[in-house]
Amino acid sequence: MTDKVVMLQAVKREVDVDPELMLTIAELAQGVEALKCRAFAAVAVNDDGEVITTWYSTMTPVTLVGAIEILKSEFVDSKLKYEEDEYH
Repeated sequence: MTDKVVMLQAVKREVDVDPELMLTIAELAQGVEALKCRAFAAVAVNDDGEVITTWYSTMTPVTLVGAIEILKSEFVDSKLKYEEDEYH
């Protein structure tokens, strides 16, 4: 019996959509259903800067806009904290 050595190389496969993104969307859908939410807004951006937006609401506009403002604040705060932790 002859030993044969085959050199293997890693195959880089570009992922079309980040699996974490899809998991986050699935978790949001579960939360919407569990909490019986009546309003929803989302924004998505690709590497080229193209933006997709969507919303649905059976509530007053002020309610959804307020929720969006909370989201904006939490997002910015989390990114600032991440950068602060990274540099210190």
